[in-house]
Amino acid sequence: MMAKNRDALIVEQLLNDFSFKQKGGMLRDGYCPSCNKKSLWIHQEKPRLIRGNRENNCGYTEAVTDRYPELFKNYSERCPATPEDPNRTAREYLEDRGFNPGIIAGWYEQGAYLSVAPTVRVHLWDGVYWERLIDDQHVRKYNRKTNYPLGTKKKGRHWEPPGQEIHQGDAVVITEGIFNAWAFTHMNQKEGTCYKTAAAMDSSNFPTELVEKNLNRNIVWILAYDNDLAGLNHLADHVRQLKKYGEVFQVCLTESNRDWADEWKQGRLTRKYMDTGFWRGRVATAENSQVKAFWLWVKNRRGYIQVAFNRALYAYKVDSKASESVKNAIDSDNLTTLWTDPSADVDGALMQFVSNLSGERISNCLPKFLYIERDPLTDEQDYYFDIQFRNGNARRQIALSGSC
Repeated sequence: MMAKNRDALIVEQLLNDFSFKQKGGMLRDGYCPSCNKKSLWIHQEKPRLIRGNRENNCGYTEAVTDRYPELFKNYSERCPATPEDPNRTAREYLEDRGFNPGIIAGWYEQGAYLSVAPTVRVHLWDGVYWERLIDDQHVRKYNRKTNYPLGTKKKGRHWEPPGQEIHQGDAVVITEGIFNAWAFTHMNQKEGTCYKTAAAMDSSNFPTELVEKNLNRNIVWILAYDNDLAGLNHLADHVRQLKKYGEVFQVCLTESNRDWADEWKQGRLTRKYMDTGFWRGRVATAENSQVKAFWLWVKNRRGYIQVAFNRALYAYKVDSKASESVKNAIDSDNLTTLWTDPSADVDGALMQFVSNLSGERISNCLPKFLYIERDPLTDEQDYYFDIQFRNGNARRQIALSGSC
């Protein structure tokens, strides 16, 4: 299926699904499934991202690749590489993921895993490369999405855009994956940000060489590893490492179990999204339950806060004087700067907050509701929970009857 024919099919599907109106090369006034307003639009030529024009309200976006995945399969058959265009398959795949070929030109080439499966191949150092298998059928066949040459050692090393120069006072975003780093490079062009980027290539890897090369240059290091179990498990180690170096840093996280490349493709990677990501980073790296309570409170300003920390539950009440005390501590009414500005006086604000806080631990375990099981004959119900214990005992699943 040629790209042109595929785009015509996409437009046909979009018109059917959203009742768009065709206006001057755009599809407009489509019905939004989130708010039921006629607010959706998308480019008719190369349609890739459905957007709502009510970003400050429902904020609906959806990537066409996610809505119609059947139209984005078999790249190697649909757009095979040729001697005249050896990167064609990889380029088409990357464009469908929202990457601009002009920005990433020279950063990759088309490879082939086991000389069969086409890949996006990125050179790292000394003949070492990383590659991403393109077609889903090859991912399933070889049971892998990515590949490195046998024996590759990544510890302390990283990838960064060819020719990138890091200057005094720059902000450098360290991501886990290479495509995630590319997302921030694209964000720079769209949002007018000036982030330098680097990929650690593994949740457990810290780019020691990069950081040590730039010590004492007033760099702000932004740890933007994946917000999943593996990423969060190693995040504390990376934070400790930067503290040991005495470097300024922030932690920025996506919504749970999403990555930055996904968010870029969905049109969600904006300054506003980053600001919220810095807040998520503060919550995720809180040293104790009171600090976590502070970060939960500072964004929502609620008088009662329940905090899950270290496999236990805490309940806190916040005095009504807390807000004014914290504002006085930072000499500002804008509490957002506490998590967006790395130079903000967090310690002073936290001290004032804690002085207006009362509460205690209310559970020495952390329950998570899983599902309800109902007997259709007796109408009895059991509620299943996953339980993690503060003392380190093995987690358990328990069932409570509906009469409890």
